[in-house]
Amino acid sequence: MRDNNIPIFIDEKSGLDNNKFLQYMRYISELSMGKFNYNNIIGLIKTGILIFRKKIFSKIENYTLALGINTYTKWNSEWERRTKKEKRDVTAAL
Repeated sequence: MRDNNIPIFIDEKSGLDNNKFLQYMRYISELSMGKFNYNNIIGLIKTGILIFRKKIFSKIENYTLALGINTYTKWNSEWERRTKKEKRDVTAAL
């Protein structure tokens, strides 16, 4: 069509998975139903709608992965354990 100078319109569809606000709303609804798992909490933060400093967020993400903090009880309890690599208590910085 372009070779013959005939105008064409290509309708490109973008998935809703790329919409940060819809991702945010999905994570909020999952958390409000009591589904406090790693994917929902870290996914919510990764949308970028909540404001976290990248360095602090990376530490939180690594810490929760290393220590298996992935349930409501674990998220709401005091984080006092250290990973094998940490020489000092990293929770003071969080």
